[in-house]
Amino acid sequence: VSASQLRCWLESDYPDEEVVIIDCRDEDRVGGHIPGSRHCPSASFRANVKYLIKDVLRDGDEVERAPEEAAEAEAQADASPGEEDGGKATPEPPPLRIVFHCMYSQSRGPSCARIFHRELSELLAGELEATSELGAAAPRRVNVSVLSNGFLGWQDAMPDLVEGRDTGGREVGPRAFYTFSG
Repeated sequence: VSASQLRCWLESDYPDEEVVIIDCRDEDRVGGHIPGSRHCPSASFRANVKYLIKDVLRDGDEVERAPEEAAEAEAQADASPGEEDGGKATPEPPPLRIVFHCMYSQSRGPSCARIFHRELSELLAGELEATSELGAAAPRRVNVSVLSNGFLGWQDAMPDLVEGRDTGGREVGPRAFYTFSG
């Protein structure tokens, strides 16, 4: 995924997909990050991937709706318990796009994306079997991508969308602190 495509997804008022950005850098995240990204260090990623999957999928339960859809949903919630919903099915959440990156998106980001995809595929395969037996709705569709050229490519292409730097463009955080001994 290119930086410009990711920016379009993030700035869209009504995106086709919900976007979650996973930053797999370790200590090198200190110099800035993409707004809204989740920090999941590559050093501990494999041990925590199942928690991340549950967290990311759980966030999708609260789907943002267009104002007219929200008003319609609120009206249906206020309806008396015996009232029909007009035959309309509950809207399914939009597909989820998970974008992984590291500093260059050459090693850590793609590796974590593969680990995530493998674990997610196993989880969803089990859910598909259970839902087909119960006749329930299929699980949410999830797309896994890697940000081209990593954070450095993002920073070069979108300098206005980097958090974690002060107004002069300098790093803020642990590297910006100095200790003086007496």
